[in-house]
Amino acid sequence: TTIYGRNDLGFLYKLFRLVEKGIFPSPSKNFRLHLLDVETLSDIYVNTINTGIKPGVYNLADNNPVYFRELVNLIKSYTRGNYITLPDFIFEFFEKITSINKRINIKIKLINKERYYSVSKIKSEFNYDSETLNNLHNYLSWYRGVNGIHRSESVL
Repeated sequence: TTIYGRNDLGFLYKLFRLVEKGIFPSPSKNFRLHLLDVETLSDIYVNTINTGIKPGVYNLADNNPVYFRELVNLIKSYTRGNYITLPDFIFEFFEKITSINKRINIKIKLINKERYYSVSKIKSEFNYDSETLNNLHNYLSWYRGVNGIHRSESVL
């Protein structure tokens, strides 16, 4: 699960900046990925500390996965940027040639592989509701304003 939220300058923020600059290489396939709002993660931790939890392994994520293309298009709507769609074989090629460099290989897999999970077990323990697309609007506005750059002031 990829975590996102205010003050997080990780995956989603980097994706935002690449789309904003018009240099993000997007795969042509449209895969699903699960994200997790950092505030939801915090709530789950607090509930665990306060009420306990049955022992076990839990997948933590927002309610539903999002389609990558939907995510990139949403980001695009917050910027004046765009993305470049590349054939899937290019990502497969880069995945093979970067297999010796785990750091680069993982980055390629982050934008090219399905990553979604069942969250029914954690939802049965804690009644939380976290919808990625609803949450993202708040954070995309924040990303747009990071470093003093606002949409109306953006120049590409």
